Amino acid sequence: MEWAGTGESYTGEWDMGIQNGEGTQTWYINTNSQLPQKNEYKGQWVKGKREGYGSFSYASGARYEGEWIENQKHGYGKFIFKDGSIFSGNFANDSIVGRPGSPDMGKAMRSAIVTGRISSPVQNVAKTSQGSFQLNIT
Repeated sequence: MEWAGTGESYTGEWDMGIQNGEGTQTWYINTNSQLPQKNEYKGQWVKGKREGYGSFSYASGARYEGEWIENQKHGYGKFIFKDGSIFSGNFANDSIVGRPGSPDMGKAMRSAIVTGRISSPVQNVAKTSQGSFQLNIT
């Protein structure tokens, strides 16, 4: 199914006119590039929302593989940043789960997705969160 004028398409299972089961949704992004850029989710859907296990590939080159609840990264997952650095661990409400008092990882992660650069709170994620972080320095 393609939605006219939105740059979105979905291929997969449906129930009562909404995504439900296994499927792939693609969001094409308007850029000045000659090559089309897209965000793409492949995985489980429940009542039109990303729910269960799935992978989300961002146009920037970053990728998340793991558990979802109501369109948000939630549960165990692996986030691969554009530069190849990897965080494996727990997510809640679309953010890396840190111990109490840790910096807001969600904002830093969103910035890294868009810019491809890791800000200092994300560089310190191994110190402030439960999981592992592998920094790719080239």
